[in-house]
Amino acid sequence: MCHIKKSLYGLKQAPQAWFSKLRETLLQLGYVGSKADTSLFTLYQTTFSISSLYMLIDIIITGTSSTEINNFIQRLGNVFPVKDLGILSYFLGVEALFDGPDLFLTQRKYEANLL
Repeated sequence: MCHIKKSLYGLKQAPQAWFSKLRETLLQLGYVGSKADTSLFTLYQTTFSISSLYMLIDIIITGTSSTEINNFIQRLGNVFPVKDLGILSYFLGVEALFDGPDLFLTQRKYEANLL
């Protein structure tokens, strides 16, 4: 999980300008924007091995190669102040549990609060 620090300075146009700069940077790095979700960018490479990276704006970076993920975070850090929050554990009320290569998403905390 990665958090990009951004300043809004109270201007209505600031988020749009920030997203425009981020989008431009991602496109220069070879990413392709999703047609279904403007905040999702993907990178698919077929160099020595097939790898793919996915970035959901300002929140989650995932992929098939931890080396590629670290390289991406480093390249992004050259343009933006970035803080690596480590492995995803909790996001928007959903808990992420890893069991080997498997990822399980659960809302146990939400369910417990309902009960």
